[in-house]
Amino acid sequence: MRITKKSVVIAAAVATSVGGFAPAAIAAPNVEKPVIGPGSPLRMPFPSNPEVEGRHVGNPMCSLAVPGTVVDAEGKSHRVIMTAGHCLKAEDEKTKEKLSGKYFIPTKHGDVLVGQDGLATDVMPSEEDIQNTKSAGEFFNTLFNSGDYGFIEVNDNVETTSISHSVDEFGEVHGEPVQIVGIQDNRTLAPMEISFDNAGQPVCTDGSRSGRSCGFQMFRVRNGVWAIAPIDHGDSGGNAYNPETREAIGINSMGLGPISRFQPADVALEEAYGIPDGQVNERFKVAQSNAPQSEFRTIDEDSKFSEQHKPKEGSKLGPIADVLPEGVEIPDEVGNLIPDLPSPQLPGAGAEAPSSPSLPGLDSVIGQAGIPNLF
Repeated sequence: MRITKKSVVIAAAVATSVGGFAPAAIAAPNVEKPVIGPGSPLRMPFPSNPEVEGRHVGNPMCSLAVPGTVVDAEGKSHRVIMTAGHCLKAEDEKTKEKLSGKYFIPTKHGDVLVGQDGLATDVMPSEEDIQNTKSAGEFFNTLFNSGDYGFIEVNDNVETTSISHSVDEFGEVHGEPVQIVGIQDNRTLAPMEISFDNAGQPVCTDGSRSGRSCGFQMFRVRNGVWAIAPIDHGDSGGNAYNPETREAIGINSMGLGPISRFQPADVALEEAYGIPDGQVNERFKVAQSNAPQSEFRTIDEDSKFSEQHKPKEGSKLGPIADVLPEGVEIPDEVGNLIPDLPSPQLPGAGAEAPSSPSLPGLDSVIGQAGIPNLF
């Protein structure tokens, strides 16, 4: 697998829900405001992504983790929701365009702004970071264990819930809703330290590409809980939790084949808000609501919508295009019959204007849009 900024950062999974807990009792839904929680989808448009019928077209897609209220080192409270850092700091590989800094949830009625200018780390180290590594172990630690967390301060028009739930990219459900009761606060490890104290413990994840997935933890490092669990693009930023304790373990971050990595939620909170080790649950309170999440558009829905509304190449029919009714296209068979007539020379013009270019092939006019970026 080629490791790139997009391919290195993915998360969570397919399949069944395991573990000894009862499904959470769900309160009545709030019909006035959208309700987001662990496993909800996230949309992060680039400035160049057009908006059609209240939706951003072709924008990257991620998932959300645990919401709650955190008290920073100055004593100020922040109503936030967690996600992966690379979801908030994505960059187009070809154009180098950066995200708009505005983050949306895809409701059935259009995109709703959750918040903007989130606090985030970047999972991919810089070239300078890599060049400064002095050993193979340090190199892999830098590459695979850099922090990958982000926090979005939630707008007042959006409600949050502690209920972890998800549907897959086609809208299928793979597990019952689970109420998250806190953060699993482990001893924070030193850089380069590896611990196997979590080996064999269960882990489940919720993400908007694969839905619910469960597996087993293998080991952990400072910024990574590694597990055997299927994962995929679009689940990044989703919630990883212990199904026995219902505590949040971390944030869906990275996948390499059947192995996945979760950014520890406790370390993310400690580093981002200056919380001492062992005091995370004193300073961060998971959202108390147990309301069900709102219904959201799926990745499949948005992918098809983007295919239908992807901006097409500008018209190359010259003046003929100006008299065509909106939405009318000229097939190749007809367009090829239109001669390349030179533009008339205006009186006093010093040089002949270039002739109108010929009609492009049908494929270039209707070209199929690719699936929007999944992180």
